[in-house]
Amino acid sequence: MKTLFKWSLRLIIAVVVLFIVAAVALIIFFNSDQLKTTLTNQVKEKTGAELVIEQDLSLSFFPWLAIETGGISLSQPPAFNQDKPALQIGAVSASIKLLPLISGDIEVGSVSLTDSTLNMTQGPQGKSNLQAFTEALQKKHTADATQETTATGETLDLSLQKLELNNFTVNQYDASNKLSQSFTLEQLMIEDFHPGEFRPVVANGKIAGEVNQPVMKWDLTGDLKVSSDF
Repeated sequence: MKTLFKWSLRLIIAVVVLFIVAAVALIIFFNSDQLKTTLTNQVKEKTGAELVIEQDLSLSFFPWLAIETGGISLSQPPAFNQDKPALQIGAVSASIKLLPLISGDIEVGSVSLTDSTLNMTQGPQGKSNLQAFTEALQKKHTADATQETTATGETLDLSLQKLELNNFTVNQYDASNKLSQSFTLEQLMIEDFHPGEFRPVVANGKIAGEVNQPVMKWDLTGDLKVSSDF
């Protein structure tokens, strides 16, 4: 459970960053089709996987810059035989303040993911698909604005008013593509998030093993700390 929860949080952070970038890009381009093409091309170039965004990207400017979309699917990395996509997201929304971006700060309002599924599986040499994605990104690493800021020794100031997940499932498959464990966050909520600080977290969900195995319900109330370098 601890490993699945850790990977889930890493994925959540990646999705948040992706849609922050998308929101800023929308200001420049304000073209849903063009931005979707840019995102899918970037994902293909850096990971080798296929990103599909079925819904248009909708944008609003008041009182926050907000972006919403859905029907997202990310294929498995190359050489992985699992027929299920690595990631599916039913709906996602994120909002961000514009003025703090001028000083290099990121103030995110509410980020919400609904009806999402992460399928973890093993591929060549026993490597997980998430490991494959991570290694591909490292190889294709390019210096963006955030990395340039980090390179100068400055710390990125990121805050998040609320993160909410509804019906987020992590499925773990073995080398034979047999489902070995399923971990579901029916709801997770984190408010007033700042890296390097303990913040209250509330979550509940269920854990299921193989078919016909009992399902375990769980609830979590406590504090979560994500290091400043994530």
